[in-house]
Amino acid sequence: MATQQDLASLRRIPEEVFNKGNLAIADEVFAPNYIEHVPLPPGMPTGIAGLKAFVTGLRAAFPDFKYTVEDEMTEGDQVVQRLTASGTHQGEFLGWPPRARRPPGQRFI
Repeated sequence: MATQQDLASLRRIPEEVFNKGNLAIADEVFAPNYIEHVPLPPGMPTGIAGLKAFVTGLRAAFPDFKYTVEDEMTEGDQVVQRLTASGTHQGEFLGWPPRARRPPGQRFI
């Protein structure tokens, strides 16, 4: 059964790891054998190291990157968040040159 502590730990990922770039939090909230099921860019390591490398590259390209937690819920042993991402593209990211602007109306969930 998911608990409020599980929800609080999950909230730390967008708020502290992605929004603040505090990569040490990943070691606290992810299991050592963590597997990312969303494919990372080619050449990135797997597991927590890959997540940290992705966040580092993302924050370098989008220094003001921010996830906003729109909804959170728990049911049974599942904890779910719905997020909106925003940021200004100021550095190369996945081969895309910087655009120095925020894409209008673009949302990531």
